[in-house]
Amino acid sequence: MSYWAKFLRSQWFSLALAGVFGLAWAWPAVGVAINPGNKTQYWSIVTIFLLSGLILPTGEAVAGLFNWRVHLFINAFQFVAVPLAAWLVLAPFRDSLDPALVAGFCLLATLPTTISSCVTFTQLVGGNVAASMFNAAAGNIAGIVITPALLFLMLGGKADHGSLHVLATIKSLTIQVVVPFAIGQVLHFMAGGRPSAWHKPVSIINSILILVIVGTAFSGTFVQADHLKSLNMADPRFYVPLMLLLPAHVCVLTAAGVGARLFGFGRKDRLAIFFTATQKTLALGLPMAHATLGGDTRLLGLAILPVIVYHPMQLIIAGIVKDKIRLTE
Repeated sequence: MSYWAKFLRSQWFSLALAGVFGLAWAWPAVGVAINPGNKTQYWSIVTIFLLSGLILPTGEAVAGLFNWRVHLFINAFQFVAVPLAAWLVLAPFRDSLDPALVAGFCLLATLPTTISSCVTFTQLVGGNVAASMFNAAAGNIAGIVITPALLFLMLGGKADHGSLHVLATIKSLTIQVVVPFAIGQVLHFMAGGRPSAWHKPVSIINSILILVIVGTAFSGTFVQADHLKSLNMADPRFYVPLMLLLPAHVCVLTAAGVGARLFGFGRKDRLAIFFTATQKTLALGLPMAHATLGGDTRLLGLAILPVIVYHPMQLIIAGIVKDKIRLTE
């Protein structure tokens, strides 16, 4: 097999992610058309958690759900360490940066993890899927309250707590995450544990579903983001800070990996921490921006930029790292 064939085979997911982002940017109407009423995205998430529950041995699921040390580390990392680090880094530049962009960086730092991507990446590398799933659901529920509170503190009381539908969000996460995972576990038991051998085909299916979710999500964002068109992105005051999100994400990944080792976590737990504690959700980030930062078009346009830039970047890097981890197994 030639070098390029090996490269394409090992990096197909990362390349596909980059392609999906490009297509969503160039032709967002296509992504919206194949996702009427968000049904395609909804059922893709349900399928990911159904399949994750189907192939995961019940003993591992129970152990992962009650692994309080991992849960404590992930939530402390995403809701304490990252916001604190962001606040300290931003402090010397608050007078020189646009206040709306500062608000956007603070919003990004306080968001919980992704709902489905972190679980899929954890599953693809053989990490603790149950722990990742628990924190994806619990973190997004907690984030409804914690994110506005942290944002209020970081911005010196300038953020509005807004009105997010807490019960509706809990219901949605329960239906999309908990119920399909539980059904998958029941099917796993009924099949005598045989689905555990289906790891490879399920990994491929879940990878494709992540591409569908990301593509439709960004298509919807680009179609609705009329407030971005008025921004002068050629201004270095905007694009230079956004470019620094890449080394910032690398630092976050490094801190999570080193921290997990220092606390003595095993390999499966370290992988769950690496892909769960370091990611930030776009699904909650956009409505949270609307709810907490008010209706000012310019403020909102700048504030959502860090989330929009960070989300695809974190997934592409996760895809590259995922492939490297699998190659070293």
